[in-house]
Amino acid sequence: MLPATEEKISVSPVKWEYIAGFFDGEGFISIQKASPRTHSGARYWLIAAMVNTNKDVLEKISQVAGGKVFFHREQKRDKPHYRITFYTRQAYDFLLKVRPHLIVKARQADVAIAFSEAVRQYRYCGVRHTEDIVRYQHECYEKIRQDHGSVIRRTWHLENGEWKQISG
Repeated sequence: MLPATEEKISVSPVKWEYIAGFFDGEGFISIQKASPRTHSGARYWLIAAMVNTNKDVLEKISQVAGGKVFFHREQKRDKPHYRITFYTRQAYDFLLKVRPHLIVKARQADVAIAFSEAVRQYRYCGVRHTEDIVRYQHECYEKIRQDHGSVIRRTWHLENGEWKQISG
């Protein structure tokens, strides 16, 4: 048996409130844009990620939030660091869980969640991009880039084979 001063302390899993606070300070939200491969328009996807030089804290977060911790170094001048990245559906699910506790990234999370919900509404009905949907995706992309505060929530529904927008 180890002396009392050397006993291992069991650490409970981190809570979503902690993860949200960590994400507020060490994370980022992004909507990435890829050039169109066809005439259907540009493609956009959601990313939420956390970056830190301490691998242990990211591993504890990944035990609760999911994702895998990767070593990451973008430029030679960057300090070596670790990263957890969530893409598209995982990013949406992650943001839904941390959103009630966010302060700094609350507006970006609102934009990202609205973006993801709009994308999911048309994607699961098997309808191709319309100009309105692509325009809305681009608006969200620009809002995240510029970190603007106002979020326009929009709901889409299929009417006579056409996507119609209902502002909410």
